[in-house]
Amino acid sequence: MLVCFILKSAGITPSVFLKSKSTTETFSPVPLYIKSTATRLSYSLMEKMKGSICPILQGGLGNRLFQFATAFSAARSKNMNLFIPSDAEIRKVFEINETLNDSRELCKGFRKVLDRASPTYHKNLMNFSSSDNIQLGYGLQSWKYFYMYDKQLKKQLTFRKHIQNEAKQTIDKILQRWKIKSRKSVNLVGIHIRRGDKVTSYDDGYKIATPEYLNRSVNYYAT
Repeated sequence: MLVCFILKSAGITPSVFLKSKSTTETFSPVPLYIKSTATRLSYSLMEKMKGSICPILQGGLGNRLFQFATAFSAARSKNMNLFIPSDAEIRKVFEINETLNDSRELCKGFRKVLDRASPTYHKNLMNFSSSDNIQLGYGLQSWKYFYMYDKQLKKQLTFRKHIQNEAKQTIDKILQRWKIKSRKSVNLVGIHIRRGDKVTSYDDGYKIATPEYLNRSVNYYAT
């Protein structure tokens, strides 16, 4: 009763969340869960009934890039709001600016749309309404989810200045070590070797690169 009174005083009509008595849960088209900590911006968005996407950002940076890119593209194609918390790890690395960031409490009540068969592309995964409010998560590791917005994504995924400066310092040290005076006189190639959790785990079909493969790759660019 207290929650309803507060919402009514703020001029907001509370939405109803229904759950059937059967083992299968059913959700209203726009399930909402609003705490008293939600901001006036959050209330305004709900009143306009414009759908919102909150990507579930988890795993390593590579995983989070897939999750962000897919959510960004889905929000663009459906004209929905995209929420990225201000303290999200991906914001510490990239200059992400075309999102809303006051979202952590608001997103908790959104229903989840989950990719359980990554890295396969599933078109039906995006068959949610543009007026819906969802949490989009898990792998989403297919370029088909976001290739149509590659130019916009490149602008969002620009490294922050402190990372660019650190990379420049590292490159300058390499050039000095090899006594190369001008960067324009050489082509620099970076190789990322994935090891970590993939050294002993082969259950998901992935294999780490062999030394022979890496040597062939180096020789390819060297010649």
